[in-house]
Formats: sequence, structure tokens, C-alpha cells
Amino acid sequence: MPMPHFEVHANAAATDMLLVHGNLASINWWKPFLEVAERGLKSTNSANRGTIVAVDLRGHGQTPLPQNETLQAKALVDDLALVVEELGLHNVLAIGHSAGGLLTALLAARKPQALTRLILIDPVGPKGLQNVPADIEQKYAMMSADRNVAAQVISFTIHQNDPTRSFFQKEIMDDSMKALKTVNLGLVRALENVDFSHDIAQVRQPFTVFHGAHDWVLSEDNATDYVKLAKQGEFVKLPENGHCLLYENPERLFTEVQKYLR
Repeated sequence: MPMPHFEVHANAAATDMLLVHGNLASINWWKPFLEVAERGLKSTNSANRGTIVAVDLRGHGQTPLPQNETLQAKALVDDLALVVEELGLHNVLAIGHSAGGLLTALLAARKPQALTRLILIDPVGPKGLQNVPADIEQKYAMMSADRNVAAQVISFTIHQNDPTRSFFQKEIMDDSMKALKTVNLGLVRALENVDFSHDIAQVRQPFTVFHGAHDWVLSEDNATDYVKLAKQGEFVKLPENGHCLLYENPERLFTEVQKYLR
């Protein structure tokens, strides 16, 4: 597998940061947060030498999916590790969203010397995706065939989303439709009913797990299970947010990053 596609924002933070998106998403989901973070971090610390790196998972954004390949969690974590090694990232604050939250935690268990702190946003839980609807294939087929249907579903994951917003209609939905055609259910199947509890119990880095009270995608148990397994974590429930803090309230996420950096 070639190097996955990633974006590098040099001298943008007080420490190296790695951003990992979720299912049917891409680097573009991080743009609202990056705009807030780069303004804030550069204005408060002129000596920043850290690099912010956002990665496209296989079959998402600009990272291709090898022909006839079935997505596997291990391979996705391999890709993230490859980026960390290639760029020589160290003292990394890793932030993962949804499916990317679980992958980020698995990467932390594998690379404890590189990833030193974690923020997991509404992550898929240590036991993977459970109770996937029996008609999920039909639902994904409908989304793949009709952009309006897909937009309704994606919008549903974002609390109080404005579906007419240009950024949502173009960057978000363009990449979502591309992922639907490339991987479709691939990431769901890769994380379905697979128990990673042993791996998550190996995470020793301090971390915060956020869960939005209006998250209709994943239950709160997905988030709290991390704290039960890895003892250096804290759970924070967000009463005003849904599944997508990075998109819904990037300022709040930046505030949490600042706490970690201090």
C-alpha cells in the first residue's frame, strides 16, 4: 500500500498533532477546526514548531483503495503509523473522530512513544460497531444512488446542521459521495463486532473522550467503555453537541486542545 494522502500544516501548533476522520468523511471535515486552531495557536505562541497532519483513510478523500481489497482495521492503523514514521512526528496529540477515534486509540496502543495524548470525539467503542441494522446494505445503496438521500443522512449526524451551507454541500458531500462509491460499507464491516478491548487496555497515554448528548449515531457506552479499560482517560458529555464536535463547535475543540498543550 502506498503512503496515504495527508495534509501538513507546518509550524502551526505547540506540538505535533495528528487528525483522523471517520466513516464516509475526509480531511475536509477538519477544515473548520484547522481554521480556528491555526489562528489561535499562531496568535498566542510565535515559537510554534509543531506540525498538524490530517490523513485521508483508505478509500476516503484522496487516498485510493487497492483494487479488490477488503478494509481491515489493522491495515488502517498501519497507514496511520506509516505517516507518523515518515514525518518523524513526536510528542503527538492525536485527535480521532467516530471510526477514526477507535483507529487513533489503536494507534496509541501501538506507538506509545510517539502519541503522548489523545482526544477521541464520539468514537466507535472498543468493541467495535455493534447492532448494525440488518437493512444497512439497502440504506447504503439508497445513499449511493441519491445524493439528496445521502445529504439527509450525513446532515442527521451533525447537530443543528445547516444543509444549505456551501461547505457542507460541496466539500463534505462531494467526499461523502466519493467514499460511498469507493468503500461503501467497507469501514463499517471492518469495525463490526470486532472486540479491541485488549488493545485499548494497553493505552497508557492521558486522553479525553467526548460524547455529544445529541449523538444519534453512537451510544454513550461507546465513549465510557474507553475510560473503563484505559485508566488515564476522562469522559466528558457535551449537552449542546451531537456526533460531530469538530464540525459543530470547532472553538470548543480548540479550547480542549489548549488545555492539553498547557
